Amino acid sequence: MGKAAKVTLNDVARRAKVSIGTASRVLNGHPRVSKQAHGAVQEAILELGYRPDSVARSLRRNQPSAREGIWSGNIGFVLPNTESSMLELPFVTSMVNAIQTAVSENGHHLMIANTLDPESLPRLLLDRKVEGVILFGTIAPALGAQISALAPTVVIGSCPGGPSLSTVNVDNRQAILAAMHKLHALGHRKIGFVNREPTHADFAERLLAYREGQQQLGLDQEARFEAVRDLVGDEKRVRRAEPKPPVMDELLEPLFRGPDAPTALLVANDWQAIGVYQYLTRRGLRIGRDVSVIGFDNDIRICESLAPSLTSLQYPSMTMGRNAVNLLLSLLQNKGESSSHAIRCASTLVERDSCSAAATPKPPTPRRSRT
Repeated sequence: MGKAAKVTLNDVARRAKVSIGTASRVLNGHPRVSKQAHGAVQEAILELGYRPDSVARSLRRNQPSAREGIWSGNIGFVLPNTESSMLELPFVTSMVNAIQTAVSENGHHLMIANTLDPESLPRLLLDRKVEGVILFGTIAPALGAQISALAPTVVIGSCPGGPSLSTVNVDNRQAILAAMHKLHALGHRKIGFVNREPTHADFAERLLAYREGQQQLGLDQEARFEAVRDLVGDEKRVRRAEPKPPVMDELLEPLFRGPDAPTALLVANDWQAIGVYQYLTRRGLRIGRDVSVIGFDNDIRICESLAPSLTSLQYPSMTMGRNAVNLLLSLLQNKGESSSHAIRCASTLVERDSCSAAATPKPPTPRRSRT
């Protein structure tokens, strides 16, 4: 077998000592294949360097297909409106690793792409002949409908106002409410919420959950405990890894200008929490004593490097990645069924040193009577 391009599915089947039908089912991700056969076929593919060529791709799937046409075995993981620097962030890396593993275990090939021009996505998907696509990010409703018409589609993240797409996301509501109840149990009654990116769909969900928590716990719901940047127009920001932490002074100053300041802050994500730390430190406030802080993502690089270490809500990126693949494979098995699914993955609160019991107000010192 001099060249990988000449290796056929028959060659793979012979090397694996299985029928060509079994080899085809492994490549198609068919569930009714024994682990032994699946492993033998995968090993043969690696040993022979097999890649589906124009002839092999013309083999139809044995199971019902989500879209009629040739089979490529390609699953796309696409980050629309995103710079490549985002792929280096830990939570994205762990998600990609989980997706890669799940895709490979099911006999498919993962193709990763980011694009600054979401409108080019339909052509990209057609050119690369993907069987299904996982989108990580927010897209316009019309574009989402166009993409889902080309191939079964699963969105990781929120899809506000979008088409009836299947989604996998962290349960923002559950996470924020858990954090609110934790702070309340510690005696905090003046809890603030901080977010400088109002167009971020997940952050918007977290703000709504914060307001719900305020109501559930009977806390003061006045806007002075919200440090949220005003929404200006229909802002569409390119997602990129920022080189420097954000400066949060202007956003936070109104919360701490008067005597009635919050004793605890929920921050939309860990990256913004760095700026919160910097502001509180400049103000002479002790984090974890004067003001408790909870972030979101549990980015170990950030949480463990801050002093005191940051308490944070876990962003379950690996669980979300695996669920997205499983959901997409289910759509492929069921002819890209039109009914949408919404999977929400639970978050856990990882406690560190930035949270403590609220300080008990000192009682007034009684005046001594004059004799």
